[in-house]
This record gives sequence, C-alpha cells and structure tokens, in this order.
Amino acid sequence: MKRLLIILIFAGLYVTDSSACVTFVLRNNKSLVFGWNYEFDAGSGFLITNKSGLIKTSFVQQNELSLTWISKYGSITFNQWGKEFPSGGINEKGLVVVQTMYIKTKYPDPDARPSISELQWIQFQLDNFSTVQEVIDNDKVLRITNNSIPLHYMICDKVGSVAVVEFIDGKMTCYLNDKLMFPVLANDSYEDSLKELRKYKGFGGTLEIPTNSTGPKSGNFIIASDKVEKYDNIENIIDYSFRTLSISSEPRRTQWTVVFDLKNMEIHFKSLENKNIKTVPLKNFEYACNSTVKMLDISNDNAQNFKDYNYLIDVDYINKAYNNPAIPWIKEAVSETVNNDKIKYIRTIKCK
Repeated sequence: MKRLLIILIFAGLYVTDSSACVTFVLRNNKSLVFGWNYEFDAGSGFLITNKSGLIKTSFVQQNELSLTWISKYGSITFNQWGKEFPSGGINEKGLVVVQTMYIKTKYPDPDARPSISELQWIQFQLDNFSTVQEVIDNDKVLRITNNSIPLHYMICDKVGSVAVVEFIDGKMTCYLNDKLMFPVLANDSYEDSLKELRKYKGFGGTLEIPTNSTGPKSGNFIIASDKVEKYDNIENIIDYSFRTLSISSEPRRTQWTVVFDLKNMEIHFKSLENKNIKTVPLKNFEYACNSTVKMLDISNDNAQNFKDYNYLIDVDYINKAYNNPAIPWIKEAVSETVNNDKIKYIRTIKCK
C-alpha cells in the first residue's frame, strides 16, 4: 500500500488535467474512427504485429493466480514497455483498446479470479475478442492486479459499440453506448469530466469553450467533446480527427497522435519527434503464428520500413523507457527485478 501511495504521488506530479491524454470516437454514415493522443514525458516506442495462435500466461507476481490463453486474433499495437505490453492497438476484427492515465483508479483486491497487469490487459482483449461486450463480460473471470499503474480505458469495435472502462473503488465501472453521452475520455473520471463539461455553452452551461487544453480543468475533454459534437460530415474525417487531437492536446507532451480507421482497417499516426502522418493498413501483414513478427519505430519516417522483430531491440526500448530521467516515478512503480523479469517473460511466448 505504501508503494502504491508513492506511485500515485509521483504520477500526480506528472499528469494533470490541463496537460494529459485524450481519446474519442467520431463517426458518420460511411466512417468510424478512433482518435488518441498519448501524452507523456517519454516518447520512445514502436508499432508491432501480434500473432494469433500464441500460448501466453499473464505476467503477474508470484503470489498472484495467472491465466493462460491462446491468442485468437492478430493485432497491431503501440508499445513503449516491450512486446506484449501495449498502450493501445487494434486487432484484425476491428476492436480498438487504448488507455489513458487516471490516478484515482482503484483496481480490485485479490479474489478467486486470475489476474493480469494493466497493459497486458489491453493485449489480452485484442488477442481474444471482437466486440466491446465481450471485453466487459470478461471482467467476471479476469481482474487487473492492484499492483498496476492507475489507468482507465476506451474501447470501440467495428460495428460502432463504444465503452469507457474504469475501476472505481475496486470494481469495474462501464459507460456503454447510450450511457456514454459523449464518446470521449481524458485523465479524469468520466463522471467528473461530464460535470465540468456541463459548465460550458452547448452542454448546459454559460462558459465559453476553451481555445486550448492547458487552462481549465478537463480542458482536453471539453474541447474534444465540442469538436465531436460539431463534426459536419464535410471535412475529411481523418483530417478532422487529427485537427481535433491537435487543439485538445498539450503540444510539448503529445508523444503519439493516432487515428484508427475501423471501417478501412488502417492506422494513421505521427509522433512528437516526427510529425509526418504515416498510414499502416492492417491487410499488409500476416498474423498466422508462424509468420514473422514485424516492428517499426514510431518516429520512423516511412511506414514501409517495418523490420523483423529483434528481441535485443525490444529490450533496448524497455530499458530506454525504464531509465528515462523524465519519468523517475516509474522506478517506484516497477522495481528493477520486475522490469528484468518482464524482459525474460517476453521470450516465453510461443506458438501452440
């Protein structure tokens, strides 16, 4: 408990309502897109292809009950902390799962369910499910370990079902479809974000919509919600999504900007280091277990430059993030022993 309190204190110094991640879903009659800003003080990372037919066991502490599964679907994910531990991604069925930090998250206490870490939870959903409802239903049989970094999640599937998933007071809280008044998520709870939103014009209040996210509480949530509501179907939906992500971000900390196109099954992205927008079609890759895993540095200038996966390069990414002086609190959250065990764990994933 003491260690978790230290994590929350340090994380709170680096994540504020005025400079934080945002994600949203935007749609029209022909398109369904999912926008995501990853705002953090470290930007290293890569895209990676994840295969179907892999045998995996959840990476948890020795005193926790683990779960073993065989991946059903391939996916492409954005990873900063190594293979199998993504921050977000899309699978070949069109399910998208991403995270943003929410420091008041409280995961369930240990119970009879097996457990999984907060980032591998994302990979598990992409490995196994094609719909939002399946993700929500699986909470009955799998829990996120309470040793994890405090996150919440936004999820969307190819038919347009959308949900925000949070863990409040040790229980999963979901805002699904009709209960999700605005398909937007930032770094406060969804309920508290709505309370702030209702103070602004167009949403029941009198305040003017902020022009940038660095001032008011939940500013990025407010701006993104306003832009989603005002989409007129005239501007190209991908361009509009990038523009919405731009004005609802804190530019110096927006490491990755991503738009998932669920209808065309494409990923559009750029990074703080390389602002050229690249496009990756999911159809360009093989997802069978015996095919070669591919990876691409997120700041590479050419989306065609995917290379064969290299374990040592993966380890370099993990250690680069872990030792980054911009996020000193991470070593309170993840001990050096756990970080090294994670590096070893990656090599345990095999075809069935």
